[in-house]
Amino acid sequence: MCIFRKLKKAFIRSWQASSVQITSEQKRYGNAGENDTAREINQFLPKSIIKPNVIVNTPSGNCEIDLLVVYENKIFVIEVKNWKGRLFQEGDHFVKEKLDRWTDDIHGKILKSPFG
Repeated sequence: MCIFRKLKKAFIRSWQASSVQITSEQKRYGNAGENDTAREINQFLPKSIIKPNVIVNTPSGNCEIDLLVVYENKIFVIEVKNWKGRLFQEGDHFVKEKLDRWTDDIHGKILKSPFG
């Protein structure tokens, strides 16, 4: 997170005399989608263990796993997104193909592996 954003949040909290973290509308929307997905997984796999928002710290940076699902002897890493399309691995990177909601064109983008 950018230092300026951190400072801004600190100033806002000090003015509000509150230590409650301010959550953006976009983050709340994302959290709601993740919670809905977790509930649906739990309906289909009631004996599963679901851990939301797992932070992974590595020497090259940090990342967040939206949902980590443990079922029987399997572990699933689930990333929840609010767009139509697909995400697939190709070699050492991922490819995101997103459907444009206005033109129905498919836009491709190469992403680095979150597991790198």
